[in-house]
Amino acid sequence: MMRHVTLLFAGYVAAVMESSEFTGIGGGVPICWLLMAATAAAWSMSATEAALWGSLLGLLWDTVSPGTIGPGVLIVGTLTGVLAIVVQRFRPRSVVSFGVIMVVLVAANICLWELSQALILQTPFVAEDLTTRACTAAAATGVVGCVVLLICRKTAVSRIVWSSSPRGV
Repeated sequence: MMRHVTLLFAGYVAAVMESSEFTGIGGGVPICWLLMAATAAAWSMSATEAALWGSLLGLLWDTVSPGTIGPGVLIVGTLTGVLAIVVQRFRPRSVVSFGVIMVVLVAANICLWELSQALILQTPFVAEDLTTRACTAAAATGVVGCVVLLICRKTAVSRIVWSSSPRGV
């Protein structure tokens, strides 16, 4: 129960950060705060719970992103569930592995979301530009996510929350 309350709070903070002026770092590199919360769901919950939380965060992603509402629910939910299965299978514990999982989630989500928007809206799809944007956003989000995880590991509240996690991050 504590993990769900914490993820609800993290999703709220991520939605506020995503829709505010804190959406990027220097040079216009975007930080995907909602996908950072989805990575936390994949990291700390079962695949079913992670997929449900990923779908909710995907709906929030759709509402703050330009384009059609709907693909984010399917894409983020599916990717979060699949990554939760990977986390359960290999049981990574380091901050670096958390960052790698986040980079994979962000890059795959951006590519699939852009592709779905191009197909739905029948607009041209430019792969070179997409690859650059997906890689820079994924790397920036991964670095910021690792820093956030390190900060969270040092606080007393996070010890209580993460100790209730089945994987004890």
